[in-house]
Amino acid sequence: MKIDDCYQLFLKTFPEASDVTPAAFRNERSRIGAISIKYKNGSKNHASRTPKPLFSEHEKKGYICVKVGQPNQWMFKQHYIWMINTGHKPEPKKEMVIFLDGNKRNFAFENLYLIPRNIAGILNNPKMKLGIIPENPELTKINIQNAILIHKIFDAGRKIGLVSESSGRFKEDCNKFQRERMQKIKQDPEKYAKYLEQKMKWRQNVHIR
Repeated sequence: MKIDDCYQLFLKTFPEASDVTPAAFRNERSRIGAISIKYKNGSKNHASRTPKPLFSEHEKKGYICVKVGQPNQWMFKQHYIWMINTGHKPEPKKEMVIFLDGNKRNFAFENLYLIPRNIAGILNNPKMKLGIIPENPELTKINIQNAILIHKIFDAGRKIGLVSESSGRFKEDCNKFQRERMQKIKQDPEKYAKYLEQKMKWRQNVHIR
């Protein structure tokens, strides 16, 4: 049935919808998948697309994803390759697979490495100088082990109260930072006055509550 005939049938069936224009009717039918609209380049609208076949690939945030199940199950390709080579499926919330040479298109198994997700922040912190070394994958592996060791040290520090839960720093370092920050504030009369004003407001709010 042609679109114009459908529109006339719609108006006849629902006379109270006479304010619906032909364009609005066509767009709504397209949205629910009743028809497929062909664009100038020959492509179709999203609703009319058939599911991509298994092992199709697409890019997401700079990484390649591969389709592993229907209708819409995808994995990062490096995770998929790790799984088929080791039998272990990385847990996205706890683990991640990185590229030892930093090349996100080098999917050779020897270039992939499984790491705990909680050390990613240490590896990506330029102050730590423990990141990926593109020209030396073996040195990257050493950096990963050092990052794991640092994380264990900080985790142990949290458990015995030496590390601040909010900042992740050792409390002694935090206290030193706060003292230095306060000294800088006191050297500037305007900033110190503003600090005292905010401190007073905070105390009043706490008292009111």
